[in-house]
Amino acid sequence: MNKACGVFLAVLFFLMLVAMFNGREVAAEPSTDVWAKIYGGTGDDFASALVQTGDGGYALAGSTYSFGAGSGDFWLVKTDAAGNVQWNKTYGETGDENAMTLILTDDGGYALAGSGWLVKTDTNGDMIWNRTYLTESCNCNVEYVVQTSDGGYALAGNTRIYGNGDFCLVKTDCEGKALWNKTYPKSSEDGVFSLIQTGDGGYALAGYTEGQIGSRPRFYLIKTDAYGNKSWNYTFGTGNGHYVAYSVVQTNDGGYALTGNNSTWIGSSLMTRHCYFVKVGVEGSFEWEKEYGGTSVSAAYSAVQTYDNGFALVGYKASSVTGNRDCYLVKTDASGAVLWERTYGDELDDTMRSVVQTNDGGYALAGQTCSFGAGGWDFWLVKTDENGVVPEFPSVILPALFMIVTILAAALLRKGKQSTV
Repeated sequence: MNKACGVFLAVLFFLMLVAMFNGREVAAEPSTDVWAKIYGGTGDDFASALVQTGDGGYALAGSTYSFGAGSGDFWLVKTDAAGNVQWNKTYGETGDENAMTLILTDDGGYALAGSGWLVKTDTNGDMIWNRTYLTESCNCNVEYVVQTSDGGYALAGNTRIYGNGDFCLVKTDCEGKALWNKTYPKSSEDGVFSLIQTGDGGYALAGYTEGQIGSRPRFYLIKTDAYGNKSWNYTFGTGNGHYVAYSVVQTNDGGYALTGNNSTWIGSSLMTRHCYFVKVGVEGSFEWEKEYGGTSVSAAYSAVQTYDNGFALVGYKASSVTGNRDCYLVKTDASGAVLWERTYGDELDDTMRSVVQTNDGGYALAGQTCSFGAGGWDFWLVKTDENGVVPEFPSVILPALFMIVTILAAALLRKGKQSTV
């Protein structure tokens, strides 16, 4: 081997050692602002919603089959800024109750909703009151709640009063008593998964509609006035895909961003699935669309607009429809172009359902894990830095660097041997 070869290999070997040392050092001494925590029991526990609290901590809500009074109960977990549990509470009876949404209320307490039920708590998670909306006069299976500007609540869900599923919207007073309710019937199966109060005091509801019975579902966005009267509605998604929106946010320009999935099926078999993201204008006009995940199978359930006017989306990513799922975080610019993407997980299924951008510019992701924890599914809370990095889940850069170094070293050694023959 000639001298130049030897010097180059020595440099490459030094770079490899530096990379290995740095990687070990980060993993051994993680930042207190970057971590992953698991909460749960021996049953299945599913986290659906997440908020950052005023003290810098977090609150997660979902359903538990490990604790509580029935087969499934609302579960609310409050942590400090490092993800350590401060308290947790369950709410439910002998039936199956699943919390789909969580908000911080103006008095510092919480409101949780799901399964047609709304629970209001104080700052310590103790129940103040609860209401059900699965009544003959209302019949709304609540999926989402927001606190309105007048101190009351608005709830979005689905009703079957007209035979097929239809969007419904319920407005309540500050104690959850229904003031009015609206349904938005179509001659198809429709489902709502997200709700916001808009800047003009009205509401935006997002989900899917089949348009006509037997048609493929499309993203469906309804905009109403302050009294629930429909102002306009649009569908998004073309081709042979099945498009379902799980999240809507009002963007800084007054428009809307919808997050969900585009799936293709043959019969009851899933063939492909990708994250689907749509940006629309103030009056619902289409602006642009993006898909994320490449050739893999991916899904998105939640999105936020970030401090730089871009977006962050979370869900899962898998190598195939039968492959194990990893939690998936995508960061984009204001036009939806990918800036970076990260996955978190291990050998079994893991997925994220909610994301917030934290006060320090990082991200907190809530969902559930099968790879870690007490068994079955467990609540999983992951706190990343501003680049989505978590020490427990190292970047793909180091493995790629090692591979490149190994290939180059082998090639140079082979060339050196040939030159001495």
